[in-house]
Amino acid sequence: MPAAKSLLMATAVLTALAGSAPVARADGGEGFGFGLVIGYSDNRSWSVGWEAGANTGGPLLKLSLGGSYRVDGESRDPLAIHYVAFEPWLIVGGTVGVAVTNEPEVRVAYGLWEGFAIPLEGDLWGGTAGDDEHPQSLLFTFAFGWRGFGATQQFYFTPKLWRFSTLEFNS
Repeated sequence: MPAAKSLLMATAVLTALAGSAPVARADGGEGFGFGLVIGYSDNRSWSVGWEAGANTGGPLLKLSLGGSYRVDGESRDPLAIHYVAFEPWLIVGGTVGVAVTNEPEVRVAYGLWEGFAIPLEGDLWGGTAGDDEHPQSLLFTFAFGWRGFGATQQFYFTPKLWRFSTLEFNS
C-alpha cells in the first residue's frame, strides 16, 4: 500500500475511533502540551518531529513551537524545519507562522487542521489536580491536518498530552 494511502487510512480509522470515544468539549482554559508529529510530504518523504503548544483564554489563543525532521534520504524537502505558529481553532483550526530550515531559509508556515481531546480521569491519572477554584486536568489530544512551510507541504498527525486548568468538561 502506498505511504500516502496508508497515512490517509490511519487518519480515517483514528477519526472513527475518536467519534466513539467520550470526547471532551471544553470551555476556555489555560494549558500546555507536548507531543510527537508524524508527517508525509507531497515529495513522498516522511518526517518525524515534536511540537509544544500553549493555550490561554480559549481556542482562539493557541501558540505552537516545533521541529520536523526528514527521515528518508531521497527528497527535495529540507532535512530540518523549526517553526513557531499561531494556531487558532473555531470550527476548524488554522496555522499561520514562520519557519526556518536547516539551509538556513526563512519560510511562511500555514495550514488547516482538526483535533480531538479526551480527558484522562481516574486513579491511573491521579484524578483532577489543583484546588476547587483552579482545577487542573490531563488531556490526550490528537490532531491531523495539512500544512506548508513555503514550498514544502505535508499531511501530518500529532498526538499530545496536555495539562489544562480552569476547564469545564461536557461529555
